Amino acid sequence: MQEKEAEIFSKYLVKSSPSETLISRYVLACNKLKLAGNAKDEKIVSFAVRNPFFLPLLDAGLTFSKHKSLLRKKIMIMLAILETTPEYYEQFNTKNYSGVKWIGIFFRGCWAVAKMIMGKFILMFI
Repeated sequence: MQEKEAEIFSKYLVKSSPSETLISRYVLACNKLKLAGNAKDEKIVSFAVRNPFFLPLLDAGLTFSKHKSLLRKKIMIMLAILETTPEYYEQFNTKNYSGVKWIGIFFRGCWAVAKMIMGKFILMFI
């Protein structure tokens, strides 16, 4: 299950499949941190793995929840692994952003708010 999570979270974060090394790092990190959640958390992670299309909405919906969700913790672990990997450096580097790129980021922020609202709605039914 964790290998599948690593694959899905990587595709969500950087639009590509992770190498076997990165998958093993993700599994090792999750096991070392002994991540566990309540039944609702496990249901949300399971739903996200079965339905990756909804992952951006669920992630956005859980962003401002009081409860630190298991899904967000796992996504942050994969994010940390990816952004410290040389092959993904350029995707996380902001030095060379032009003015046009910053305008695009503004509109992505607006879309993120819309996804958060939709995600909160979906979470009511999981």
